[in-house]
Amino acid sequence: GIDVTGTATMDGLSVAGQGTITKAVESQLTLAYNASNSTSYGYYSIVNNNLGNEFSIHTGGSKSLNLAHNGDISFYEDTGTTAKLFWDASAEALGIGTSLPERPLHIASATPYIVFEETDTAQKFSMGSGGGKFFLYDETDSAQRLTVDGSGNVGIGTSSPATTLEIS
Repeated sequence: GIDVTGTATMDGLSVAGQGTITKAVESQLTLAYNASNSTSYGYYSIVNNNLGNEFSIHTGGSKSLNLAHNGDISFYEDTGTTAKLFWDASAEALGIGTSLPERPLHIASATPYIVFEETDTAQKFSMGSGGGKFFLYDETDSAQRLTVDGSGNVGIGTSSPATTLEIS
């Protein structure tokens, strides 16, 4: 037991309890919850850089979550390199598959879908795009209900409208 009334500089500090401070270097403090091998399990990192303070959580050696100083929030894919769910605080926009959302909700994917499921009636519908078309799909009955193709043709009850409006 010691009392420090000024500044103490050290290269490590172990604390009894749930975790261990394993690294405190100038602008970064890392709290590992397995002191013997932080990259195998995970750690929390508080970074103070020239952009401001950030807080991130790493699991299995990869970044999982980052909270930026400006309110942006990023959730990363399994390698920890690309944010796949991103909240842009200044634009008040959510990006799924993009870290540059252009609207309040921006989904970027090879086949972007949104599924609507009514849990009390077991009805399920989806809306999305693929093959250069936008569509509304009845998942319950496996039927495409509305299609808008790249030329602006609209099909109701058909997935391949041949004219400006085709109802089938």
